[in-house]
Amino acid sequence: MLRFRFEFMDKSRKEEWLPRLFEILYANMDRITPSGFGYDEDRAQWLSAVSPAIEKAPRQIVLMFAGNTLVGFFQYYVNGNFFMVEELQIDSQYQGTTLLYSLIRFLCPVLPGDAETIGAYAHKKNLRSQNVIQKLGLEKTPEKDDGDFEFYRGDLRPIKAKFCG
Repeated sequence: MLRFRFEFMDKSRKEEWLPRLFEILYANMDRITPSGFGYDEDRAQWLSAVSPAIEKAPRQIVLMFAGNTLVGFFQYYVNGNFFMVEELQIDSQYQGTTLLYSLIRFLCPVLPGDAETIGAYAHKKNLRSQNVIQKLGLEKTPEKDDGDFEFYRGDLRPIKAKFCG
C-alpha cells in the first residue's frame, strides 16, 4: 500500500518548490481549460503572482507526497474563523484515491478551533472539483462571480467533526 505524507513547504525554499508545483497545476488545468498562452508564459504569470503572495504569514502550502514523489499541493490561509482553500492540485494519477481524505486528516491539528466557515473556488469547467467541493457540504454562492470561477462557501464544523473526531 502506498503511503502518503504531507509537509508544510519551507517558504525560504519557494524558488525550488514553486516551479514543481506549477508543473502539477499546469498538467491538470491545461486539460480542462487551456489559457491560450504557452507553458512558459503561463508559468511566468503564475510564479509572479504566487511567489510574493506566499510570503504573507497566513498563507501556507502543504506538499503532498506518495512515497518520495511530489504528487500535489494544497495552498490555504486562515483569517479569523474563515478557512480559505486557495489551491488544491493533485496529480491525475492520484485523483480519486484516499489522498484528499488523508490531507484533511493531516490538517486537523492545524485547523484553528474557531474556524467555522470554509471557502473555495472552482473553475466552471472543472466539474470534478465542483463535485468534491459539494460532497464536502459547500454550496455555490453568487457573491464572488468573476466569470471563470464559482465561489463555494460552507460550514467547516461538520467537516472537522467527520475527519478530525
